[in-house]
Parts: sequence; C-alpha cells; structure tokens
Amino acid sequence: GQISINELVPISTRAGLVDLVMVKATSAANPLVMDSAVAQVTAASADLAIAVSASSSSVLVGQELTYTVKVTNNGPDAAPSTTVTDVLPSTVVLLSSNASSGSCVGSRTVVCALGPLGVGLSSTVSITVIPQSPGMTTNQAKVASEISDGLLQNNTATTTTFVQSPTLSAHILSQSRSGNILTINLALTNVGTGGAQN
Repeated sequence: GQISINELVPISTRAGLVDLVMVKATSAANPLVMDSAVAQVTAASADLAIAVSASSSSVLVGQELTYTVKVTNNGPDAAPSTTVTDVLPSTVVLLSSNASSGSCVGSRTVVCALGPLGVGLSSTVSITVIPQSPGMTTNQAKVASEISDGLLQNNTATTTTFVQSPTLSAHILSQSRSGNILTINLALTNVGTGGAQN
C-alpha cells in the first residue's frame, strides 16, 4: 500500500533534510518490519537586484536632487515581501519619498516596504532631497526580502553626485559722485565651484 503525508514547509526553511518518516508494520509472517524515508526540499529563492541613479551628476547647493531606486526580481521564484533601505547623505535634507508599490517612512534613513514582487517584475522608489553643502555626496540603497537570495552582490547600490556652490568676489573698478548719487562700478568674479545665476 501507499501512505501520503503532507507537510507545510515555511518559506525560510533551508534546502536539505526536512523530515524523517519511520514506518512500522506487523504481520503474522513478519512481526516487525521497519522502513524509513526522508523528505527533501528545494528552498525557494529570488535574485533581487537593485540599482540607484541620480537626476543629475552635478547640482548646486539648494537645488532639488532626485534619487531613483529600482528593484527587480530576477527569479526563479516570487519574493513574498521586499524592503528597500536608503541611507541618505548627511549633507542633504529629505523633501519627499514615494514608491510605485507600498509606502516609505523615515527622513535620514528611508525605509520602503514594497510588498510582494513577482518574477521579472520591478518596483521603483523616488527620493527627492535638497543638498545643503558643497562636495561629493554618496547615496546608498539596499534591498532585502524574507526569501533566500543566492546572489547578494547586487543587493546594494550607490550613486555619487557633485554638489557645487557659487562664490562671488567683488572688486571696485571705479566710483563717482553726482550730487547725492554715488555710482560704483564693480567687477564680480565667481571663485566658487558652481555657476551663479541672476
């Protein structure tokens, strides 16, 4: 005869031995017959890949800068839950954060719960910030899920932006007075790292 035993295996179960089943049967001819079987499981897995880009490679202090974070499930299985953690540079202030699926919280570290992600599908997070000081700023984002991921190298991504600041130097060329009106001619020189407007 045949006996079927069904078991629910958690998604977090590692590949390998899951259970050992012992079967004992008795009869007049064989008072004790022992047999056994093992159940093996192939753990579900998903290769989640993340990419980060910036709206510009160079911006001025005070200008909006948007980071776009894209997560893709390369399979072979669907990811039941997906979370993006984005550590913002200390020199920026968060303006907004939005996800194409799910929601985001946090101001210095933005955490976005994207929910399930099927095989071949992608989800996008947009984070807009305002740089506060000049220099190189690096933004780093990570993706994680409950499901096993055998390729962790593509779970983290970074992007770097050069933040510039215009600095004007004034030099008096000439000055003249006519009654109560004083006229001064100035020469302005931008000695900063960014272009000046208006």
